[in-house]
Amino acid sequence: MERKNFEQKTLFEKRVMILHYDRVEQIMSERNLEQSKFFRYEDITNDKIFRREKSQPNYGLHVITRNISIILFFCGLFGAIEDWSWFFAFFSSSTVFFFIHLFTFKNYIEIKVEGGENLMLFKDKPGENEVDNFLGSLYLERNKYLKEHYYTTSDPSTDQGKSVLKWLLNINAITKPEFDKRIEIGERTDPNMN
Repeated sequence: MERKNFEQKTLFEKRVMILHYDRVEQIMSERNLEQSKFFRYEDITNDKIFRREKSQPNYGLHVITRNISIILFFCGLFGAIEDWSWFFAFFSSSTVFFFIHLFTFKNYIEIKVEGGENLMLFKDKPGENEVDNFLGSLYLERNKYLKEHYYTTSDPSTDQGKSVLKWLLNINAITKPEFDKRIEIGERTDPNMN
């Protein structure tokens, strides 16, 4: 669980996740476009959604193959190409690619993020164990940051402090004994309790 950076690649897309001190950065690269998104640790929940989605067709490849088919068809029709075996070879390869696309899906793990776009990872790239290890590192870093900034600084003698501690307990950033210990400290220091 020592991994700070995590990289996932498909044929047309690359995703890099970087665990910073206070947030996760996701860098997505597709062809000529690269964009970064940031997710604060405070907003990352424990809720995960597993999705299976049809991969998008490559429209550039579709246009090229369509145009080549049209050109080759008219060349064969007007006698520029004598042998029609090219047509059957091209038709066969197009059919194979069509069926490959038809049965190709992407599997995602979507981590719910409060008040914004969810953090999405490929479920099985590079492998399920590596993805699970990264998620473990992500939650470890998140919990460490939240404990440092909210658990030790919240005043358990106030309602706001108690609600912060309850929030930390609900997202598993602290354990029940840690929660009880802070609440007990708050009850001892509460001036209204006599």
